[in-house]
Amino acid sequence: MLVGLKSFLRPLIFYGGFHQSKIIWRRLTDRRAIFVLNYHKVDYQVPPLFGVAARPDVFEKQMVFLKKHYRIADLSELGKLEFDSDDKRDIVVITFDDGYRNNYTYAFPILKKHGIPATIFLVTDYVGSHRLLWHDRLSWILYNAVSTAHEYTDITSEMRHDIKRFCSSKPV
Repeated sequence: MLVGLKSFLRPLIFYGGFHQSKIIWRRLTDRRAIFVLNYHKVDYQVPPLFGVAARPDVFEKQMVFLKKHYRIADLSELGKLEFDSDDKRDIVVITFDDGYRNNYTYAFPILKKHGIPATIFLVTDYVGSHRLLWHDRLSWILYNAVSTAHEYTDITSEMRHDIKRFCSSKPV
């Protein structure tokens, strides 16, 4: 019963604009929220599987929006922030997981252009190597299974069709 009620009310609250009342209430009562946004990749090429990437043009639009509407803080300075400042906006921290090269080639110039701090978490075992992270390796294997599926006689046509459909699906 409660789940059904939540499912009914959630779109009503969101599309009715009632979620904005929470933001307005925080600002009126001098409270701020801290949001930590996590990115993985900023790239024009999105892999068909585990495709967690923002195109550079979209990423830049997101950064412009965030800079206009939020106070952007560096993760290392989060504990030292002064909340009694005149800036009453909510706080956003931008982070990147895994330290992909495209964080430097695409994201960094955008962040630098707009003066936005960000933190990148590197997987140090992979720095300077040509190894792939486990999820990238799995993505690569499944993606390439489409081109080699016809070579295996023990794969049924239904399995071959499912592999192709699974690997070619676009991220939502």
